Amino acid sequence: MTVEVGCAKLGAVCGIAGAVSFENEDIDQYLARAVEDMHSRGPDSHGIHRLENVGLAHTRLSIVDLSEAGHQPMSSPCGQIWITFNGEIYNFPALKRQLQELGLVFRTRTDTEVLLQGYQTWGLPGLLQRIEGMFAFGLHDQRLGLLYLVRDHFGKKPLYYYQDSGSFLFGSDIRTIHRQKRACLTFDEVALDYYLTEVSVPQPRTIWKQVRQLPPGSFLQLNLRDGKTEIQRYWKLAGPDWISPSPAEAEETLRVLLTDAITRRTLADVPVGCFLSGGVDSGLVVALLSQASEGAVRTYSVGISSEENELPDARIVAERYRTQHVELMATPRLAEDLPKIVSRLGEPFADSSLLPSFCICQAMREQVKVVLSGDGGDELFGGYAEYLRAFRTDCFLERYPRWLRWFAVQADKLWARLIKRRGENLGSLWTHWRQAPHDRLYRHMGFCQRDREMLYAPGVCRELAGQAEAVLDELWRDSAGDDCADSLMRTSLRTRLLNDYLVKVDRASMMNSLEVRSPFLDKALAEWAFRLHPKLKFGPGEQKWLLKNLAEKEVDPGIRVRPKRGFGIPVKEWLRGPLREQVMQLSDTGGPLAKVGLFNLKKVSEVAFEHLSGRADHSDRIWTLLVLSLWLQQL
Repeated sequence: MTVEVGCAKLGAVCGIAGAVSFENEDIDQYLARAVEDMHSRGPDSHGIHRLENVGLAHTRLSIVDLSEAGHQPMSSPCGQIWITFNGEIYNFPALKRQLQELGLVFRTRTDTEVLLQGYQTWGLPGLLQRIEGMFAFGLHDQRLGLLYLVRDHFGKKPLYYYQDSGSFLFGSDIRTIHRQKRACLTFDEVALDYYLTEVSVPQPRTIWKQVRQLPPGSFLQLNLRDGKTEIQRYWKLAGPDWISPSPAEAEETLRVLLTDAITRRTLADVPVGCFLSGGVDSGLVVALLSQASEGAVRTYSVGISSEENELPDARIVAERYRTQHVELMATPRLAEDLPKIVSRLGEPFADSSLLPSFCICQAMREQVKVVLSGDGGDELFGGYAEYLRAFRTDCFLERYPRWLRWFAVQADKLWARLIKRRGENLGSLWTHWRQAPHDRLYRHMGFCQRDREMLYAPGVCRELAGQAEAVLDELWRDSAGDDCADSLMRTSLRTRLLNDYLVKVDRASMMNSLEVRSPFLDKALAEWAFRLHPKLKFGPGEQKWLLKNLAEKEVDPGIRVRPKRGFGIPVKEWLRGPLREQVMQLSDTGGPLAKVGLFNLKKVSEVAFEHLSGRADHSDRIWTLLVLSLWLQQL
């Protein structure tokens, strides 16, 4: 079945917000604005609870227990503990049974009530040790005079907060904080430098210096008496403790863990569907879910008017498992869609695949409220070329002791010349080993440091350029494992996955009141994957070797020979076509980029001219500037 869709209608899955007044500050306006801004995150109902100087707000997308009993904010039976909760706790039925065995009685069938009862029984640390899911919640314990903010293990759900002497604000949507505290907010220039480099903002920073995101796997405790805050990390991937099962044993464990993660994420009182690109990750999700399901699985694929079309690959999987398959041909309407989407982001975000992601989420929402995706498979199992290069570097370092490496490199270069060999050699691995961490992490999507130095106005160049590299180096030091490949993949969880891919999926889906669940981002699966020796992820030297072994059996015997397809759009052509006029206006002296006073407009003009004239392809760079310009117009 093929459906033609456009991208025009924006809606705003659950949204949470809250506020504390320390100096008789009016927080009712903030709570009302939060409900308005978060409508598409939860269009089914909304609620606000005020208790003295604390207020909680919630907008609801009904997934489990569709009755009014699931209304939020929700209180404990004693009425002294209140929660506003966004997300899903996938193992809540098992936790509920444990609590019932202890004599607790439940009023609803929701995971929200399990959080409340679990908190009262086990305390917050004990609760967080037990739950598995994607979530962000605020919990007010009136008895202790404390407010807690909690975010899930990988940071799938957003959670922003702001504090000054008069108030403490939090929410799923940074726009509400900006509307309330506009006069107090200033640009975070470190975040801007990172955005221009990696097309997203580095968490826990935000585009505003005074607003932060709670880090993944962490909780914040606010003392309501004195306003003091403390952040604690409740979960972090353990350091490398390699296990080396046989390939067959590893494949079977992978099958069991991934199947368990998938089936846990199908719990809902509404229909559940699956993204299906035809690639390894989404293909395995569909295949294993189909094997575990009694009925036909609902699958959805998208095609765009470009060379990147995954529909034929997806069709192979859909036909094999006889899914209820729908093909969606997305046709973004740029002039209409792009400004609307950017206005809803809250922060500048220039991964261009957000646009097709938005289109498919919009179309899927006509039929389902919940979908499963393959996000996270690359980061856990080595799906990118730079991961494989890092693994080959590790093999080189293991094969040659330090004193022999230089000689091995020279000999390999000489032999390559004699036999006229092309491609990767030991010299490139030697270079990779000696690179700075930020060079290994840089994805070549935005501006490199040298180009940013020219992009900035002379007065701010020295102060700004290089901030992104400092952020990447710090994250590497905090995440690094025992070797290049493991360190790169661990750090990627906090760079490209956290700041880009998860943001893209959350925003594209939430704008359309659609909930996306990611089986690969399962705590047990991730902990096992990062104990697995890299040789089992890359085998003889192949990206996602272990996953592909399983996918050959379950998805398609020919999956290894398929090219890795991105989820892209024809940015280069759009910038030279329907967006040409907007590109030409980027360097206007009265335009948004000029008004912030940070950019060398002559350099902006040169980059735009080179692209529009066909002399160079600056697609990603110009898209980054264009999105920033559109975002600045909304302020």
